[in-house]
Amino acid sequence: MLELIAMTTMLVDHMGVVFFPDITAFRIIGRISFPIYCFLLTRGYCYTSNFNKYLLRLILLAFISQPIYMGLFGLERPNVIFTLVVCLIILKLMEKPKVLNIIVSLTLTIFLTFGFEYGSYAVLLVLIYKNVKNPYNILIAHLILNIAYFFHYSWIQQFSILGSLVITLYTSWGFLSDFKVNRLTYRAFYPIHMLCLLVAKLFSNL
Repeated sequence: MLELIAMTTMLVDHMGVVFFPDITAFRIIGRISFPIYCFLLTRGYCYTSNFNKYLLRLILLAFISQPIYMGLFGLERPNVIFTLVVCLIILKLMEKPKVLNIIVSLTLTIFLTFGFEYGSYAVLLVLIYKNVKNPYNILIAHLILNIAYFFHYSWIQQFSILGSLVITLYTSWGFLSDFKVNRLTYRAFYPIHMLCLLVAKLFSNL
């Protein structure tokens, strides 16, 4: 069910960006999606039987999505999947926190800050989901993170705490945990939904 919520709220967010930029409600709803994607990334990392294949799939998805992302939003920066790729690499490096691994992780985090969507915020959020086990402490840690980045992002980003609230309901009380989304559907949704929005945008401009 988490996958469906992440997909749906991301679609709402992107519809707002493309077609309804003056309606804030779309962006507020959209703040729910990224924390869930970060949580699912950490869960995938913990349970994957082949890290290299997991990483390769994510890299491939990022490159496939990039031209569609640029066409839809008119942006030249890397799409958010590239951010998740770097976060996944950092998770692997931090598995054995040697000095060199820590230095590389910090370097990648700083690198993310320049030109990557969510930047270091994404790394810290992923580390919260990986290392904080109590779901209520996750809410507190996410709230502190949002406060720390308050002046870096729009006030709308504060609503991303709702994503962690959904995760808490899911992990603590099994909120709709029986509902599953097909893996291929989940992976393909990012580029496909943007492609559909891009086609709709092009037709609306005719």
